[in-house]
Amino acid sequence: VIASNSAFVHGAITKPETKFIVYYHTPARYMWDRTNEYKKEIGWDKGIKLFILNWMLKGLRMWDFQASQRHDITLANSSNVAKRLKKYYGLNAKIIYPNVDVERFKKEVRVDVPLPVKEYYIIISALTEFKRVDVSIKAFAQMQDKNLVIVWSGNYRETLEKFSSQNVHFTGPKYWDELVALLQNSSWLIFSGEEDFGIVPIEAFGAGKPVFAYKGWWLAETMLEWVTGEFFEDKNGWDFVEKFKIFDTNIIAGKYKKDEIQKVAEKYSEDEFEKQIREVVGF
Repeated sequence: VIASNSAFVHGAITKPETKFIVYYHTPARYMWDRTNEYKKEIGWDKGIKLFILNWMLKGLRMWDFQASQRHDITLANSSNVAKRLKKYYGLNAKIIYPNVDVERFKKEVRVDVPLPVKEYYIIISALTEFKRVDVSIKAFAQMQDKNLVIVWSGNYRETLEKFSSQNVHFTGPKYWDELVALLQNSSWLIFSGEEDFGIVPIEAFGAGKPVFAYKGWWLAETMLEWVTGEFFEDKNGWDFVEKFKIFDTNIIAGKYKKDEIQKVAEKYSEDEFEKQIREVVGF
């Protein structure tokens, strides 16, 4: 039995003779390291609601730890997740990066997606407070000659739109070839949030697009600086504009090569993922 887990499925109960493998994308964030943010997001951070939620979370953590001790083989989708598995569950995990459909983003598509601008930088992200899209929006308010296109939706979109400048454009959700076309026609991808493992930057590598990102968590592990992109280092984006302009200059100077970026993406292909999973399973 192979469980792909980010919350409860690692608690499945199997027969003693069954090999049980759990592939962790994260220990449940709201139970462990982002509990306070979760309470605030759902509005249960005060009064009786906070008391009830704290009581519920205490029981969930106890169950979660016990559930984590049942399986035979532990896999993690990044070294960051592996460190958290060790911290919260005491587990030693083998790292296997997730598979990404990079071929989909390599293929040229001919789809016209109406936009009010021709040249733009792109963010593809669920619009929640945790994704820190606000960092990029605030930076673009200082760069009125640059256009930012934000793809996807979420409960934080209305808040983001309220303080966005005129050079920031929201498209809503886009799928299939439309999404590929938007990424392929952009200047590069911006990723200002923190993830255990972010699929979108790898998809950008597949399209041969460099990435400008916050230097934290998994990106420092998987992105090759000066090959697939560059970083800003302050979590709140105080150095965003300065580093952005340096990156822009490097791209104009031709320092980033499409074929080299796409070669990095191959490390996360479906074939490579299947090969490693087969080795773990034993066939």
